[in-house]
Amino acid sequence: MQWAIWADRDMEICIIGMVSTKDSAKNMLLEEGWKPLDHPVLAKWLQLLLKDQKTFDDYFTQMLSSYA
Repeated sequence: MQWAIWADRDMEICIIGMVSTKDSAKNMLLEEGWKPLDHPVLAKWLQLLLKDQKTFDDYFTQMLSSYA
């Protein structure tokens, strides 16, 4: 399995990326309630952490281009 983890304590976020197979850790995490990167909850949560829309747009766009 190939994987990567990125975290930022100030942002209170941890992103785990994996190349999935049928019985992968990704599927187990989803069953436990973890959300995929494109899940709307992530965007709403980041909007609460980032104070203005431009900062959110820049941060979220960069994160998606790097990790999605």
